[in-house]
Amino acid sequence: MHRKFANSHLWALIAVLSLFWITFAAAFAASIRKTDGHWVYVIDDTYITMAIAKNLADHGNWGPVAHEFSACASSPLWVMIVAAVYRVAGVHELVPLGLNLFFGSAVLILIWHILRRRGATPLACFAIPTAVMLLTPMVPVASTGLEHMLQMLVMLGLAEAASRALADDAPSAARSHANGWLMVLAPLATMVRYEGALMVGVIALLFCMRRRFVAAAALVALTSLPIVISGAIFLAKGWMFLPTSIAMKANAPTLSSWAGFCTFTSKGLLLLRANVHIAILLGTVGLLLLAQRQSIFKRASGIVAVVVLATAALHLQLASLGWFYRYEAYLMCLGIVAIYFLARELPWTKLAEGTAAKPLPLSQLHYAAALASILLVGLPIIERAVRAHAHIPQAAANISQQQCQMGRFLHRYYEGQSVAANDIGAINFMANIHCFDLWGLSDIDVARLRLAKRYDSAKMFALSQQKGVKIAVVYDDWYAPYGGVPRQWVKAAEWTISNNTICGGDTVSFYAVDPTQWPTLHRNLLEFCRELPAEVDFKLIDGRRASRTVIKTVGTVASRF
Repeated sequence: MHRKFANSHLWALIAVLSLFWITFAAAFAASIRKTDGHWVYVIDDTYITMAIAKNLADHGNWGPVAHEFSACASSPLWVMIVAAVYRVAGVHELVPLGLNLFFGSAVLILIWHILRRRGATPLACFAIPTAVMLLTPMVPVASTGLEHMLQMLVMLGLAEAASRALADDAPSAARSHANGWLMVLAPLATMVRYEGALMVGVIALLFCMRRRFVAAAALVALTSLPIVISGAIFLAKGWMFLPTSIAMKANAPTLSSWAGFCTFTSKGLLLLRANVHIAILLGTVGLLLLAQRQSIFKRASGIVAVVVLATAALHLQLASLGWFYRYEAYLMCLGIVAIYFLARELPWTKLAEGTAAKPLPLSQLHYAAALASILLVGLPIIERAVRAHAHIPQAAANISQQQCQMGRFLHRYYEGQSVAANDIGAINFMANIHCFDLWGLSDIDVARLRLAKRYDSAKMFALSQQKGVKIAVVYDDWYAPYGGVPRQWVKAAEWTISNNTICGGDTVSFYAVDPTQWPTLHRNLLEFCRELPAEVDFKLIDGRRASRTVIKTVGTVASRF
């Protein structure tokens, strides 16, 4: 009987992994049908990481440009893992996708292992990992090719280790083992993504509340070590202590004015209002935690819930959500697991006056009503998951039609030359150019100017001249707050895509930064337009005239020949 029960758990795991791989394969097949048989990642940021990893593997340089150092990666561990695979097996676009399939499977196995160790039924061992897989949603997040599957694995391990190390009912041997895992996972959490320090900080605070100050100090020290080492390297290279991707996006406190203070403190609430799925998830965790009749330290489930809620509060206040569902993926995963354990430990008993507790009789009608209530409350989360899976092919098509075409164009005509751009991923992965990042992610001068609120079109022009830039490929509307692109630049063309779901703009513009380059740029664009996908509308523009006249519009493949 015991063997049969164990086999049931194993079959539950096999079913979950099979469902994950089948969903993964279906998304892959649907995407390549929209991208001419080639896999394309759903965001340009992936190609930034791939470019850094390629340069690290091939040249020993940390940055998206081959021989220029840039402290712009917020996940140093992921870059090193991808670079290690590139070094051994060669540079291939499918490497990040394969790694995500591996780490995503590891996440599901870890959830299954935790559930089984805590006595969950085979049905629960199938249902909860499946819910995490579908609702996080893991396949869309994995299709980004970024570090979030690994982040989910590390953060889940952290939360589980913390619950075993702090729970009153944990055996001493298990507590000692969990302490060891915490010391290993704490620095990894920061190396996977810097916001991993938020969860470690919450766990360290819980240790302090238990008067375990040495363990708390060790956690903080180990978590800070990668940040301090990398920060010292960045400063020595002339960059900021934190990567630009964090320094320019983080919600830093503004306490110099009452308005700034209110804006900072209200950010988390505004994010919750705009992201109903997170509000529902965290609200459910909080209500179930309040319904517990025991101290939060009594059971591991209470500790996991507190860690999730406190980490989410810090994340909402200091970081962000969204960008193809990836920033909150680890919170969704942990929240679903926490809800299951909290719900399982609710006092499902009926207390009659003067009698002992009796099990609450639940008929099929009760179960149906409970299921209907769950579906109704969770409808925004379910709708979000359906939308996320449906977005994968179109997002991949957008990147293929815009960023990948830009990369092909620059590789063919501007290899080894200085080019200005604001989306720097695919163009640096596909072409060996000297890239001037107009948005500041990989350019420290622009980053400092933007942070100081002193960036404008005049400084943009001066820097482009200083760096010997020949052409620029930009989204015009990004620079409206800075006075627009420099008036000295001469527009040569516009590419416009339809049904845009992920790119920074529908239209990307090509400029001759050096006006003498306009005839060459015009000729190159006219020649390359024959190879653009049919979905890309192409306009040649004579920007040398005051009106910047459209001199030719080409909208279909047939008309390009």
